[in-house]
Amino acid sequence: MKRIAWLIGLGLLLTVLAACNKPLQMDVRLTPEEAAKLVTTSSGLKYVDLVIGTGESPAPTDSVTVHYTGTLENGTVFDASRLHGQEPASFPLNTVIQGWIEGVGSMKVGGVRKLVIPPDLAYGEHTIAGGVIPANATLIFYVELLNIPKIKIEDTVTGTGAAADDGKSLTVNYTGWLADSGIQFDTTVGKQPFTFILGTGQVIPGWDQGLQGMQVGGKRTLIIPPGLAYGAQGAEGTIPPNSTLKFEVELLDVK
Repeated sequence: MKRIAWLIGLGLLLTVLAACNKPLQMDVRLTPEEAAKLVTTSSGLKYVDLVIGTGESPAPTDSVTVHYTGTLENGTVFDASRLHGQEPASFPLNTVIQGWIEGVGSMKVGGVRKLVIPPDLAYGEHTIAGGVIPANATLIFYVELLNIPKIKIEDTVTGTGAAADDGKSLTVNYTGWLADSGIQFDTTVGKQPFTFILGTGQVIPGWDQGLQGMQVGGKRTLIIPPGLAYGAQGAEGTIPPNSTLKFEVELLDVK
């Protein structure tokens, strides 16, 4: 009940603020109750759990699905997932600022946490988005950890050749579908096979994670959640935002 009331309150606040033609502001001062529960880590990160989750905690390489609101110390809101629509944000945890990696990494699914992130765990001396986040800014985030989506992997044919690993060059044939509708959006079958370096970000995170250990000659089916695929942005008009993707991948060569 506490979690529901807190989230409804924040959602209503953001809706009201967004309707006003002025910078969004929140009161981010610590309440006495929050101050009493404030934790300061060895890195300088500060956090307080507003709601303690009961699910699992993410590893740095996991994708997370969250709702969040980010403000400066004066309460100016510079970003919030609910200001982009009602869909939460999904992304690999290790692709964001260090304060998030540490602060969200010890949360549990279902939890809500207030993070106070010092500049060296945020953007440091850099000015972001044309000054929306000034240099050396301490950032405050309210984060609700909704889910830790996982890749589903099925080996339909087990290979016997060399194994895929980070830094190796992989050559594959693949076909990709939108998992919900079954619409095919891409294939290399009957065309030129695709070659890339595994674990270097040349492909979506779901591939970098889901093809690990696969052996030449093998065929693997991957069901990849949006946070490990193209997320809320989608891709090139062929993959809608927040799409779960299905791939069938045949590993032809590893070098």
